[in-house]
Amino acid sequence: MSRQKRLQDLTIKDNFMFGAVMSIEENCIAFLEMVLGFPIEKVVVSKERSMIYHPEYKGVWLDIYAKDEKHTHYNVEMQTRRQADLGKRSRYYHSQIDMECQEDTRAKLRDGNKTIFLSTRGKNKEQMPRSLVKFLKFVEADLVESEQDFGDELVKQFQDSIREIKASREMGERYMLFEELLKEERQEGLAQGRQENAREYILEFLADKGEVSGELKEALCKLNSEEELKRLFKLAIKAESTEAFQKIVEETVNKLRSKEN
Repeated sequence: MSRQKRLQDLTIKDNFMFGAVMSIEENCIAFLEMVLGFPIEKVVVSKERSMIYHPEYKGVWLDIYAKDEKHTHYNVEMQTRRQADLGKRSRYYHSQIDMECQEDTRAKLRDGNKTIFLSTRGKNKEQMPRSLVKFLKFVEADLVESEQDFGDELVKQFQDSIREIKASREMGERYMLFEELLKEERQEGLAQGRQENAREYILEFLADKGEVSGELKEALCKLNSEEELKRLFKLAIKAESTEAFQKIVEETVNKLRSKEN
């Protein structure tokens, strides 16, 4: 099992540190100006949507949402793992930004959406601004290398912010909370996976005994207890028919509902 990183071990490529650095508006402005190539007078980073645990969606959000003085909206995300669905993910982020905009039924659709991917493995550095190339080298660096002098003002600005974050007791506490929430989220995800597997095993076994109705599938989906699903799997093996087993499942659901009430 890999050792959990301490706050002191993080670099800009770690999601928590990237979110913490980019939530500082001066850093966000400097980064966007470097990438986009035009000046931005001011940005407002949405702290409510950055670096938080979202109870409704049951997930930790580390994206940076911001808008500038011209009401242009930005979403910035660090991605360190290979993802095959980047197109779908980018469309999702655009939809999240659209949710903040006021609807005008008279407006014509000229959305002007743009998605920019920056890669530390790019092979066209000669065509890129030197500041961007140095920044990407900084992102790719390990802990020791990331503290070296890259000869770039933006990188130095980010390095200074990282040092301040690591020295902050408040950020240390936020990181501990973040790690704890991630741990709970992983455990919940594993539990949900086991429950889903149990349902699938039950349905596969029942398929040999007859047609599985939509009502039975729906009833099984209402059960979120691993113990109950294990018990039902044993009963499914002994059941004479899918109809007989469906009655058992419905009785179980009703019994659990009565306990909750």
